[in-house]
Amino acid sequence: MAACPDSNLLHELHVHQMELEMQNETLRQTQLELEASRDRYLHLYDFAPVAYLTVDRHGMITEANLTAAKLFGMGRQSLRQSRFSRLISEAYSERWYRFFLNLLKYPDTMVCELQLRRSDATLWHAQLSCQCIAEAQGGGVRITFTDITAQRESEQKQSESEEKFRIIFEGALDGILLIDPLTLRLVSANPAFCKMLDYSQNDIPGLTVPDIHPSGDVNLIIKDIQRHVSRERELSVDVPVLRRDGSVFYVDIRSSHVRLNGKDLLIGLFRDITERRAAEEGRRISELKHRLLFENSRDALMTLAPPLWRFTSANQATLTLFGVSSIAEFVELEPWRLAPERQADGADSVLRAQGMIDIAMQEGSNSFEYLHRRLDGSVFTADVRLSRIDLGAELFLQATVRDITERKQTEAALRTNQTQLRELAAQGAASREAELKRIAREVHDELGQVLTALRMDISLLRMQFKDPLLQNKIEDMRVLVDQAIQGVRDVTVNLRPPALDMGLIPALNWLCSEFIARNNIRCALQAADLQRTLSEEQTMVMFRIVQESLTNVLRHAGANKVEITLSQVADGLTVTVQDDGRGFDPDTPSRKKSFGLLGMKERALAINGSVHVASSPSQGTMITASIPFDVIRLLRRKTDDTSVNR
Repeated sequence: MAACPDSNLLHELHVHQMELEMQNETLRQTQLELEASRDRYLHLYDFAPVAYLTVDRHGMITEANLTAAKLFGMGRQSLRQSRFSRLISEAYSERWYRFFLNLLKYPDTMVCELQLRRSDATLWHAQLSCQCIAEAQGGGVRITFTDITAQRESEQKQSESEEKFRIIFEGALDGILLIDPLTLRLVSANPAFCKMLDYSQNDIPGLTVPDIHPSGDVNLIIKDIQRHVSRERELSVDVPVLRRDGSVFYVDIRSSHVRLNGKDLLIGLFRDITERRAAEEGRRISELKHRLLFENSRDALMTLAPPLWRFTSANQATLTLFGVSSIAEFVELEPWRLAPERQADGADSVLRAQGMIDIAMQEGSNSFEYLHRRLDGSVFTADVRLSRIDLGAELFLQATVRDITERKQTEAALRTNQTQLRELAAQGAASREAELKRIAREVHDELGQVLTALRMDISLLRMQFKDPLLQNKIEDMRVLVDQAIQGVRDVTVNLRPPALDMGLIPALNWLCSEFIARNNIRCALQAADLQRTLSEEQTMVMFRIVQESLTNVLRHAGANKVEITLSQVADGLTVTVQDDGRGFDPDTPSRKKSFGLLGMKERALAINGSVHVASSPSQGTMITASIPFDVIRLLRRKTDDTSVNR
């Protein structure tokens, strides 16, 4: 009996051992499963496509999987020893700080978006899903990262695109309108469109297509819209649009399709063509005026096209001028056929025409005289003006030809008359000088001799009669006779100074001395020795010019000094008379009728010379007269001189 309890105890111990062994096996299996599960967890954690970090309550990273290390571009060990705030861009640091404190205070799963920084300093956007870890499990925060950089960049681009569209939409000069093609209602419009029609942007959604077009054109416009909807057309031109006040203007409309909020809309770009239509109308009227002027002009008008410069059109005056029956016949003619072989100066007509065309093409226009020939062979002189016309795609020359044959004949007759008048004036001056010379000689010879004889007789009377009363009377008579003799001498000198017979330089010296004596104005003569002898006519002309110049100085200049300079040039003689008087503006017409300067110029012209006047207010005046040594008279000089001497 005593063995039984032991046996039972042994049995129980054996059974308990077996149970323990089974439990141990179970525990071992469980441990193996746990280790396998842990390995699987670690594998999943490390190789998960989502980045995981564990951060303690102080913000230090305690765990990180491989994906997180890869996202931050760091090794896991380096990442585990980092403070998480160092991985956040400065702009988002404050956000993370408040979020982290709030997470620790109210443990829950929270989501936050941050901009993070990789080890190479590049920035990326992440969405953080954060969950607090129980204190029993070590505490802290487990963070799951989702890279949303591409999403944010896409949103940024979309935002920028929307902003650009908004700027374009609101700032466009052309009107932009969105319509619903099914209901023909206006959806929205930009400010430019509203300004065109004088509506506000709030008014637009309440309008339809018929509200913004004249009623008579609505049906055609609706059909045109359907063509745009079906993509048969993208551009409509000259579309009438109705403003709020009922006025109509015209636009060109270009369309495109857009889908907004799940609805297909038609967007139209409205361009106001009012100014263009006005310009086109102005151009049409201008072209009409030009055509009317072209066709009805009294001048011959024609156009020539490069590069051969053949005629392309002509007006009726051209046909009449050149004796051509029709425009078709005229445009078949070569331009060179309408000119003689040589021009008036002997130049080749073709080369001259080509040169004139080149100048017109370079400078835009060119005017010149040109000899033309009609189809009947007659030649005439014409004024020609070539004008370059550039119409963009078309370049040509317009030629204006005016027959100036009658004008040339009139000018030639006028020149002949002027020459004859000058020659007549020269003959008159020569006759006058000859007459003055004759009178001076006769006064000197006849009257001077009589007065001299009379004075001699008075002297004899004074010697014969000693009566005091008679002596006084004789003395009075002698004084009167002396005065008469002096008067005769003065008249003789004024008519023709005797110094002229000695040459030009002595005559000018005498003239200068007389000017000083009579007027108390300084007068200086600088004269070079003349290498050639002047004719009497040349001497007289130059003397009279200087004499008239000194007279003008006395009358008008108010001068203190006059300088006369006589110099010889290669082929002639030049004399200048310069004063320091008040001067005048030669271009300002004088109120007084004075023929002094004109007379000087005419005297010089008579012997092929010239007179030039240079003056300005307060700067004095200088008169320059030039004559050639060889004088060629145009009309019967010898005959005239002979008749004058007679």
